[in-house]
Amino acid sequence: MIRLINNAALEWSIDATITSAQLHGTVSYLDMPRQDNVNLLSQLGTEEYSKISAAGDLTACPAPVPIGTVRNIDEAAFYNADSVTHQLTVKINNSGTDYLRVKQSLNPRQTLQYSSANGWGVL
Repeated sequence: MIRLINNAALEWSIDATITSAQLHGTVSYLDMPRQDNVNLLSQLGTEEYSKISAAGDLTACPAPVPIGTVRNIDEAAFYNADSVTHQLTVKINNSGTDYLRVKQSLNPRQTLQYSSANGWGVL
């Protein structure tokens, strides 16, 4: 399972500028409140959507707010809609320090997928 806390955000990047179409990213998550404010009704689940077109880091899922909230990432998918192969990197950025999660080469029309039950894989 991927958990984001405090200032940690999930980021992704590609190796080069796209040729014909942007890559698509989707992240689904559930926020859990701080332990001193545990209220199952206050859990919030949502999805983040992003598209990337050039080398450089892009936030796939921002850090949770407020501090102390735990963001549990259930699923993530990064689809190569471009006509060329790209090297895709997914990492956690915690206050400016990067922690690599996965680096994968994706052919056109391939998806790098993460699920909390099965981990990372290419479809």
